[in-house]
Amino acid sequence: MFILSILFFFDFLGFGQTIKPIETEWDQSNISERDTYFKDVNNVLNKFLGTWKYEDASNNLVFEITFSKLINQEQIFDNYADELSAQFKLIINGIEQYNTYTTICEDCFIPGGFNSYEEGFENDEFIYTESNVNMYIASFAEPNIEDDVLASDLKLEYQFSLGSPAQLIWTNKVSEVLDYITNIRVNNYQLPMNMVLIKQ
Repeated sequence: MFILSILFFFDFLGFGQTIKPIETEWDQSNISERDTYFKDVNNVLNKFLGTWKYEDASNNLVFEITFSKLINQEQIFDNYADELSAQFKLIINGIEQYNTYTTICEDCFIPGGFNSYEEGFENDEFIYTESNVNMYIASFAEPNIEDDVLASDLKLEYQFSLGSPAQLIWTNKVSEVLDYITNIRVNNYQLPMNMVLIKQ
């Protein structure tokens, strides 16, 4: 029993596990990796952490989102990775539409990582933005449509210039979903698909 406990302890610590930087997780050379921990050794996730806000006075809309870092999360192929998690709320005309700070929505934000992003289709081929440490890819859905979260391709682009607060460019491409009542494909989001969020 004592020997089993020691083996379990070393296994828990990641004994024998390869550690690679999180920003390399989607590199072609790492696609077939097994038993690897893609760790934020260079703190590239840190720029996204904290609270960000978008305000649209014309629609009296306020969206706030707070990102935090989850450590050593299980992935496919027995791999692990550090990743972002998010809690958020939306207020329209002074009325709170939803708030995942107080009512958890586990499947509203699905982290992807530092991956390339499909920008569109041109000349019979897809156009991609190359991955970089200022662009984080995820999927996002509002709480009432969380079942459709994987229909979302969210790009978060971090931008910073001296003398100004950091900005997060939010681009959410959403496949329209079928409204079973009207039988029409629609975008059910209350949020704009494109926003500029300001670091608080």
